[in-house]
Amino acid sequence: MKYLALIRRKLVLHFINSVNGWNKEFHDATEARVMLEYKKTYPNGTGEPEKIINDMRTFYYMRIAATANILLAGMAVLVSFVALAVSFIALYQTYYPT
Repeated sequence: MKYLALIRRKLVLHFINSVNGWNKEFHDATEARVMLEYKKTYPNGTGEPEKIINDMRTFYYMRIAATANILLAGMAVLVSFVALAVSFIALYQTYYPT
């Protein structure tokens, strides 16, 4: 059992380390976008910049999460259509061998 736990831990750490670079890129790009939009929307600044910037961050992160979920769902549909096509081909070859 300890061997399985060790393998599981190594797999999880490998996954975290491999996606860390992507997460940093997404975070940096989002932060740059938030600051760019803040400066464009409020060129003279505001009385509460941190509150507005935090609201903008929340909006962009929710937008990124929604986009990622839509892409994931689209890929799942694509994979299911490929699996359906493969099963139809196998079924056809079963009844009509060449």
